[in-house]
Amino acid sequence: MQITIGNTTLSATLVDNSSTKALKELLKQGSIIVHMRDFANLLAEHCHAMTSFLQRKQVI
Repeated sequence: MQITIGNTTLSATLVDNSSTKALKELLKQGSIIVHMRDFANLLAEHCHAMTSFLQRKQVI
């Protein structure tokens, strides 16, 4: 999978699980824009909770 951030493109490897399958189905509809925020006020680390549009499987 290729992820583009601004003018930079990164490669990502997806694992085989229900969330990945849901992400692949979502991407069939087009690109996803994710608004990131600083993680713990570290300028080099950003995060986004993708649970807003992907299913999550909890393991107990």
